[in-house]
Amino acid sequence: MDLIKAGSMPHSYKITFFGIRIRFRNIFSLKNNKIILVNEKGEQVKKRIKGLNVKFKGANATIKIYSPCPKFSNTIIECGDNVNITIGSSEHRIFNSFFSVLSDNASLNIGNHASIRGAGIIIKENKNLSVNIGNDCLIASNVKIWTTDFHTVIDSQTAKAINPPSSINIGNHCWICEDVTIAKGVSLADDTIVASKSYVTKSFDKSNIIIGGVPAKIIKENTTWSSEPYDRYNK
Repeated sequence: MDLIKAGSMPHSYKITFFGIRIRFRNIFSLKNNKIILVNEKGEQVKKRIKGLNVKFKGANATIKIYSPCPKFSNTIIECGDNVNITIGSSEHRIFNSFFSVLSDNASLNIGNHASIRGAGIIIKENKNLSVNIGNDCLIASNVKIWTTDFHTVIDSQTAKAINPPSSINIGNHCWICEDVTIAKGVSLADDTIVASKSYVTKSFDKSNIIIGGVPAKIIKENTTWSSEPYDRYNK
């Protein structure tokens, strides 16, 4: 019987001595992880960013944030092995959010001027997955953007898995309203508005639309949006 076995987490192990199981992680393998702030002085390695709680769970992960830095609060990022995360400059806030990027060689790219008010972005299971969010996007509270279903759907005739994880792409100037779920494999074109409580299960390649419903479908075309309140915009 093997005394040492791989654990469930990256770089973790289980040792059994006389029936007693001990779990530990090899902290020396958790190396070459970086948080980089990019400003007019170039790239600066930081130990922490105010309002941002980073949990490195693997090796060779890089988080690059461009100045002026978004105003983070109550936001967690966790990274697996060989992960790359890029967050563009923004005068807005990113708060009450959880970004879990655990797939090997995965990437999360958030463009400039993002405003994120409570999103859960999860990238896991297959290698080389990504979530890409364009410039000038507004993401409201309780939005789920997941590259996986978390469980496996199986063809009963062939016994093969039929719901593989897949990357997600959100275009520029998109507004994702509250309580929206964006499923694996979805791509949204520029200037898409997703109505509250929608479940987006397919891609939309047409710009300047409003989509909504379960599952989401086009409900209005030839639209755009502004972050200004209605009364202020009309002045």
